[in-house]
Amino acid sequence: MFLSYLALIGASLFEILWVALLGAHTSAKSHFYVLMLCACMGLSLYLLGVASKTIPITVSYAIWVGLGILGQAIIQHFVFKNTLSITAWVFTCTLTISVLGLLFSQTKHGVM
Repeated sequence: MFLSYLALIGASLFEILWVALLGAHTSAKSHFYVLMLCACMGLSLYLLGVASKTIPITVSYAIWVGLGILGQAIIQHFVFKNTLSITAWVFTCTLTISVLGLLFSQTKHGVM
């Protein structure tokens, strides 16, 4: 089960990376970014599939998306200097708390 969560975190990191590369590609127009974007997207989906073998898909998908949104908000703010309103940050944090709740609500036989 631990390896499934590790795969899920890896899938989320690759999701964050491919979305960031999508933003970089629109400004740089390089084929390198497209190749890296496709590789990261493929790895993200593969690792999500690996994690979903032992974690219910509804939980693993929600965690994957939630961590991706949080990571993108942070990258967009600090790397690309895009700003979010305070309301957007509040709801992003609320989503993160919900994702953590899903993580910690896991039992041996699925979600409580």
